[in-house]
Amino acid sequence: MKDVEKHEYPMTLERVERRWKTSKPLREVYHQWHKKIMSQIKETDKVLEIGCGVGLFAESLTKKFPQIDYAGIDYVARATKLAKKRAPKGKFQVGNIEHLNFKPDSFDIVVGIDVLHHADLDIILSDVSKILKQGGRFIILEPAVKFFGKNLRKLVGHHENIDKYPDEKKLTTSLKKHKLSIKKVKFISAIDYPLTGGFSKKEFIKFGWPLILRLDKLLSLVPTFCSKIFIITEK
Repeated sequence: MKDVEKHEYPMTLERVERRWKTSKPLREVYHQWHKKIMSQIKETDKVLEIGCGVGLFAESLTKKFPQIDYAGIDYVARATKLAKKRAPKGKFQVGNIEHLNFKPDSFDIVVGIDVLHHADLDIILSDVSKILKQGGRFIILEPAVKFFGKNLRKLVGHHENIDKYPDEKKLTTSLKKHKLSIKKVKFISAIDYPLTGGFSKKEFIKFGWPLILRLDKLLSLVPTFCSKIFIITEK
């Protein structure tokens, strides 16, 4: 993976854990994202999450589907140990998401949450295409680079170089190149995630989150306001 040491974990795992435990708005936003992804998954599916981190999605998924066959891979050993605590029934391994050493046609679903912009797209999409079963789905949640969403994240002091994020055209072109047909593209999270402060800062607004979430739904109808892109693909 490119620039792994600089960009994969820009803050300590302890800070990630602390923000998750103390920030209800952050948890609410992530749980909304998780619900969108889980709506595409059945309990009988075999699922791989690339860049599983400390197991936030794994916890949501295994709570909804206690018997699901879930595996997570991340390059930080300590993160996978924390993930195992959150989702004891999940299978976690330390590895590089640009070298997915799984048998071809192994998974019904592959999930990637905020990981593609850390990796070489062609390498990772080639691997994902190989390990997905025919008819399997790759579900993606990535930062969007639409004008308003991009600049709002800069304004609130996002910890990464947003200008280096792949845009929608680059993402969709790369997906098609690797025989992953696009079934759905939706822009989401206009103001909710930026205002949580993410994992690197505190919330910018402490109160009124039910109103913020309702306003976010309205603003998210206009793609240029959004800070995230949700893509469903199929092999």
